Amino acid sequence: MAPSLRLSLRCFNLQPIQELPELKSILAVQNLVTTIPKQPKPLHFKAFNRWIETYCCKHSLDSESKLDEGDFNAFMKEAGNYLLKLEEEAFQDCRKIGLMMDEELSSPKTDAFAEAVKVKLSRHMCKQDATTFGLLDKDKDGFVCTEDVKLFLQVTAHGNGAHWLKRQFQLYDDDGDEMVNEAESKSILNSMVATQKAVMTEIFANHVEHMPKKCSKHFTKSMVEVDFKTNIPEKMRCVFHFANKLDKECRSCNWEMFLDSQKSEFLELHNLIAIYAKGFYDERFTFYQRKQDNQKLRYKGLGLAAAIVLGDYLAAVI
Repeated sequence: MAPSLRLSLRCFNLQPIQELPELKSILAVQNLVTTIPKQPKPLHFKAFNRWIETYCCKHSLDSESKLDEGDFNAFMKEAGNYLLKLEEEAFQDCRKIGLMMDEELSSPKTDAFAEAVKVKLSRHMCKQDATTFGLLDKDKDGFVCTEDVKLFLQVTAHGNGAHWLKRQFQLYDDDGDEMVNEAESKSILNSMVATQKAVMTEIFANHVEHMPKKCSKHFTKSMVEVDFKTNIPEKMRCVFHFANKLDKECRSCNWEMFLDSQKSEFLELHNLIAIYAKGFYDERFTFYQRKQDNQKLRYKGLGLAAAIVLGDYLAAVI
């Protein structure tokens, strides 16, 4: 067979991009995490609540107790360690996610993976919570109520959703007047977006098969693209901007106003883990598409060069 013909055939026999193991693994993760916001409370919810009660009992903390910053930090550190233990156990049950057929998307392994993602989300929420003593201490007396911290952690056990949003509203309401201004609104949404980004960064770096080298770098790049293409920073701004206001100066809104605006302007807030997963799939698909296009151009160029050489040879012989 002539070299130019062999090169042409090779050009048309490239593997379909969507069949690449890396792309199929990312798509499996995307399909799995999409279902999480629609699922019931995480299975670890009761276990974590029991741990909270046990910790309070062990340290003689009741509803009247108060925690200084050191006690608060110790409580949050132990809570984070317990969630990390639950997370490690959860991922041992499902191992890494790789190539999956459609019928495999409903199986004990995928259910276990979804639960493991929920625990990871709770742990990252707890990690962020550990930095919020100053926000919880509304009267700035150097203490926070144990009961408030328990309720705080119980919302953490819920994982993503409206409970989390309301808790963040209460947390970033700096003066406790049940209203937020534009800066506080931005902090609420930034905290929730950043937590979901951190979760998915760890998922792709540690719990998915067939990932590329420097996976975290590629995923970070794809998240920047998602933020730009889907206007996430602008949607965060619009939540406060288009919310009804309580005052003539339009400087504050209450919870109901904030929630109504979030549902209208930034509905995907609670499902960003799936949106960032899809963005990663799109970014890697585009990468391989460009790579294949470049390969085809090279093959065609080589084929043309080979044909010219062969033509010159035949002309010289004849």
